[in-house]
Amino acid sequence: MRGTDLENGNASSLSAFGSVESRGHGADFRPTPSPAKSPIFTRERSPPKPIETINSLVVVEDAGMSSSWTILEPSLSPGSFGSSSEDEYMLTGQALTDSSVPVEIEKVPWWNYVSKPKLQKGDHGYGLLKFFRHFYKVAHHVLFSILIGRPVIFCGSSNYRSKVFQIVNSLVPLVPCCPEKSFKILHWHQGILVRAHFNCSYKLIGLCIPERHSVHDLLHARDQNTVTVLDVESKKILGPAYSGNYFKNFEEMTCQKYFFDDLSLITYLGSIFSELESQIYMAKSMQVDGEESMAKIMKDLDLKSSDAEIIKYLVSRIDLPQQSVDIF
Repeated sequence: MRGTDLENGNASSLSAFGSVESRGHGADFRPTPSPAKSPIFTRERSPPKPIETINSLVVVEDAGMSSSWTILEPSLSPGSFGSSSEDEYMLTGQALTDSSVPVEIEKVPWWNYVSKPKLQKGDHGYGLLKFFRHFYKVAHHVLFSILIGRPVIFCGSSNYRSKVFQIVNSLVPLVPCCPEKSFKILHWHQGILVRAHFNCSYKLIGLCIPERHSVHDLLHARDQNTVTVLDVESKKILGPAYSGNYFKNFEEMTCQKYFFDDLSLITYLGSIFSELESQIYMAKSMQVDGEESMAKIMKDLDLKSSDAEIIKYLVSRIDLPQQSVDIF
């Protein structure tokens, strides 16, 4: 497994995420002990299985130093997420005080969003450009997790409730949905996340981290290798790293400044989604025609690394090639 340090060697440890120990192609969680915890958050954990063998944001530091999944972001400037009052953030008529209620989202094609003259506060997709600008080092990694079907958890203290709410809402248009016609999101959850949350089509989850606790206390060890977690306070991410061509412009942080609103960014991403759908169509057609293996199909299509992971996952979600146009 390849270690990735997006801070040019200046890795710092996130106590909320603990540390990891690299072992060959996997990593073992080593949660950092925290002060006395209430009984509801105290439970036994069995050692987690090694993480999946795709590029991971594991930072391997010098001997004697701790390691962790880390990506550091600069401090948010005034006027960024969370600068407005909570009353501003609404979703389909629900006040932010109802954000703990699960919401089932009916899939809407991305081009339906760009047919609008402008997105309003409360609309899905509103604030997407702000997310890509202020979390510019991690946004494409979050998008990669979404496109390979990993639930993404956005966590922070209670002070970050409105920010997490808006982030979850802004990313809805990017979630692929096929063959299902809907998926679930949870804007703000207080308490432990259990397997049922991940077995019930939850794609985006906002999670409150109580004082003196970490995300490890709210997530079972068996689930930690199957989700991606972004700490919105520290701007650190735990999950697989993206490395490929589809979102290379975001990886090099060269294109965020060229978008002037949410719709322009959705349009750009939509053009990439259209390319993905054409590759998915080709891959599924080759599979239906009896191609020997998915590995050979990826080689024939010249798809490597994270791009291949995206296509393989989305191909597995459809039965017929023509269904590829329904994914985004």
